[in-house]
Amino acid sequence: MNFSTLKVVALSVALGPFAGTANAGEDDLVGVKITNDMKIAFYMEAPKHGMVMTSGKSMMVMDKKPTHHPEVKVFDTESGKFIPYLDVSVRFENQSTGAKMDVPLPAMLGGWFHYGRNAMLPEKGSYQVTINVVPQELMRYKSMEKKWANPASVSFDYTWK
Repeated sequence: MNFSTLKVVALSVALGPFAGTANAGEDDLVGVKITNDMKIAFYMEAPKHGMVMTSGKSMMVMDKKPTHHPEVKVFDTESGKFIPYLDVSVRFENQSTGAKMDVPLPAMLGGWFHYGRNAMLPEKGSYQVTINVVPQELMRYKSMEKKWANPASVSFDYTWK
């Protein structure tokens, strides 16, 4: 078993039953946290090119010179299934300057369904990244009344070198 295979195995162990749904590169994984009944995986990838919205509008218009592609995947902790219909946003706070930047992450198809988009961080450095997840109103069975019903927020440290 080579080192690359060991990294994939380690990622699979870290994500548990969610490993099959994580198509971003393992080197891009910033972290995974559990809050409420959600498991939130956060990735920072290189900007993606050739992305469009359903309307045909280019995602590149959102940020003229993107530096990153923040990507969030949210899973149910019980079943391991991806949770759709969420409003997801990311706040980047530069730890040196205190500057804050909010980035909404629309639902996106690419390798796997996730929440993501290209974004432009203003400068290299250390950031506290806070992911906010707000569930939408959904029709549901009474037995699932409280499942994914509450907003969730998790934070990660990320350094852009």
